[in-house]
Amino acid sequence: MPIHKKGKRITDAEVKEVLALLDRGKSKSAVARETGISQSKVYRLWSDKLARDADERAIQQREEEDRKRPCVQHVFIREIIKEDSPKTVATSRTEKIIEVKRCRLCGFEERRSRFHQIN
Repeated sequence: MPIHKKGKRITDAEVKEVLALLDRGKSKSAVARETGISQSKVYRLWSDKLARDADERAIQQREEEDRKRPCVQHVFIREIIKEDSPKTVATSRTEKIIEVKRCRLCGFEERRSRFHQIN
């Protein structure tokens, strides 16, 4: 494997290969030996990856905290669920309609059930 000279750029394919090997749990020095990329470049790619992962985790954590916090004004998405009850011999069939209104911001949920008679 040819060793990268100082100042030579790493291609996108090499970056993907290095990150894939690091994700599999290989050490940074082993990745450098295997790919022929200098240890300093492997360490830089690894630290960039750690920073991106930390940023993603922080964003996800903030989004989860925002979802747990109650809304000032709910924005509801309405969903209707229909359930048919079995028809008895002499009576007509009834249909149970459940209307679920769920806030898309915080997850607050309102349920309302109605029965509709079908002859």
